[in-house]
Amino acid sequence: MKTSAILRIVSASAAAATLLAAAPAIAAKPAAAVTRQVVVASDPQGASVTIDGVPQGAAPLTLQLAPGGHLVETSMKGYETDFRTLVVGDSSGGETIRLKPATAAVLVQSEPAGAVITRDGVNLGFTPMLMPEVPFGTYRVELSLAGYKPQQIELVVAAPSPQKIAARLVSSSAALDITSDPPGASVSVNGVPRGQTPITVDKIEEGQSSLDIVAEGYAPFRQQLSLSAGEVFKLHAPLVAIPSKLAIVTIPEGARVYVDNQYKGESPLNLDGLSAGSYRIRVEKTSFEPMARSIELGRNVDVVEEFKLSANVGSLRFTSSPAGVTVFVNGREFGTTEARTNATDQISEPLEVGGLPVGEQELVFTRKGHAETRRKIVVNRGETTVVDLVRLERLFIPDVEVQTRTAAYRGVYVSKNDEFYRVETKPGLTMSIPNKDIVTVRLIREENVVQDNVSTNQTGAAGF
Repeated sequence: MKTSAILRIVSASAAAATLLAAAPAIAAKPAAAVTRQVVVASDPQGASVTIDGVPQGAAPLTLQLAPGGHLVETSMKGYETDFRTLVVGDSSGGETIRLKPATAAVLVQSEPAGAVITRDGVNLGFTPMLMPEVPFGTYRVELSLAGYKPQQIELVVAAPSPQKIAARLVSSSAALDITSDPPGASVSVNGVPRGQTPITVDKIEEGQSSLDIVAEGYAPFRQQLSLSAGEVFKLHAPLVAIPSKLAIVTIPEGARVYVDNQYKGESPLNLDGLSAGSYRIRVEKTSFEPMARSIELGRNVDVVEEFKLSANVGSLRFTSSPAGVTVFVNGREFGTTEARTNATDQISEPLEVGGLPVGEQELVFTRKGHAETRRKIVVNRGETTVVDLVRLERLFIPDVEVQTRTAAYRGVYVSKNDEFYRVETKPGLTMSIPNKDIVTVRLIREENVVQDNVSTNQTGAAGF
């Protein structure tokens, strides 16, 4: 395309010359030539510009050119020379010429093949490799391959003709003969997996190398080696097993834990530093069925063993007279009876309590102001034991003192209404004291007399 354009321009120039030669001479003064301003730039800047065979200088340039076509040649070291036709129109204009770097093809080979190619520190790939467009210049090319000494080559690209780099790499490798206990461990040299023990690893670069041997359940084995070319280094790695962890959880918590018949503590329990093997675990908790199982513990594992205990308990149901009686079993409170709705007697609603230990149990029934009652029952697993009506005798413990205008009454408070204040002054003897006669009411609590905030109204009635 460039050559044909140049030829067209050349032909046009020759025709123009012929016409000029044939033109008659004009004696008169020639008219001034008509030109247009044209700006010629290059990328990169500084390229040499020649127009119609006449050197113009380094771009960018501002020129006065006659309208029509002009041959422009742009050249710069390290770049392909550019030829093009510049057509100047009736107005000013410009042209930016972008130069292409000059390149050449370079073939890189090595013996053996597969070497890593780096050019000025940049990884390009592996041999053999054809680099089709390498810009003109001087480069540092390095070829490297495991087991061989790296080789550095200076590459000078100064002409468009293809070049070839052929390098014969010199071996620098050593070998490792590796065994381990246990066998079957994975081996890595300089971070590259190489197989499992027992194994012979060859083509290792001379000098410093790192060896890693790992196996599941064992602590990693790592060693730094200094190897010489041609050396076969023998190594045996005795791997150390990593202890395991065992967590024992019970529902409910607080069960006693035995491992191989040795007491270890109460659940939840964490055991560390266990070696691989079989273990017998037994858990026990009062009021629950004991449980036991055997487990197989591996190396370097975290195991959680859960035991859901079955309750070894029963329940009881009873009513009381009066209501508000609290039952205790083995010193533990289990519930309080409630009064029947709209009931006229003192018998409570039935109360059922569960979670009682199996076997003979002593029950204690209490209510403030009443004598404590004890009973023994047998609790069967999963059954409800019905207890006969529990009656508590009321204790005569004075809790109030009423002062009237003429007398003082000390006893147990019974009730009050708008007219009377009722006090049991002796067991079975109740006094009805008119409110209008009451001066003060004092409450007696735990053998201490306390003056309550009671007031006497205009009629003499006092509140409790």
